Amino acid sequence: MTRDVQGSVPQRWRRFILVVGGVVPVLILLVTILTALLSIGSDEVTFGPRGGTKHPIPTTLVQWVLIPPTLILLAALLRAVFRSALSVTAAASAPATGLDPGEVVLWQGRPGWRGMDRSALVVMGLTSLGPLGFGWWLQRIWAGDGPSVEKLLATFFATLLLGGAVVAAVLGAPVALRSRARELLGSVVVSDRRIAWVSPRHGHLYRTIEGADLLGVALVEARGGRGWITVSECRRGSVREIDLIGWPEPELALSAIRQTIARQTASR
Repeated sequence: MTRDVQGSVPQRWRRFILVVGGVVPVLILLVTILTALLSIGSDEVTFGPRGGTKHPIPTTLVQWVLIPPTLILLAALLRAVFRSALSVTAAASAPATGLDPGEVVLWQGRPGWRGMDRSALVVMGLTSLGPLGFGWWLQRIWAGDGPSVEKLLATFFATLLLGGAVVAAVLGAPVALRSRARELLGSVVVSDRRIAWVSPRHGHLYRTIEGADLLGVALVEARGGRGWITVSECRRGSVREIDLIGWPEPELALSAIRQTIARQTASR
């Protein structure tokens, strides 16, 4: 039986995305304030209402009063981001933890972007337009002339305007798109019982083709250390061909799948 499990964004990732989306604009604002305080070029600054009496205050006094709380807030926000990041940190290709006791791994590899079809690459390309546009905007801000404080302030407003949209896009991303990202970062295992797709987070199996349902396997094309393999699966009396594209070491993967089919056939 083929099993494909797709879910929503994990809660820890949701918290991390929300924390980063809310904290980054504030971090930029605090850095802007800190830069402005440190770049005061005069010995005194004046405070007072517009059109009213101005009161001179020594620059060092202003800095001693405002810089410490700014640094404390900055450190607290960085600590929040760091703690949130620790909660979602995981190896990119974790070993498969969803295998049954005694299940033997015959082959394991990572197809990466070569394992994705053209439609998936188009979807990911369109999705990347927003971040690329935001990056272009930031490049334009920092490539021009002007004080660093003005550039930081412009960066703050750019992040404030686009940060919420980016967070909403990530949290509301289609399940299929998140599945594509999982395929991009995850790996594939051929065991003596099945073909399994391994999530990059904690090594959970999120899709399997059971060896008992496999009828045959063939190598369609091999080039540059990558191959296109097709397997025949019989599920509920219906036979279908499944393309496995971009697999590394295709000859070894082909041999492993043949071993799986032979062992499952012998055990019937």
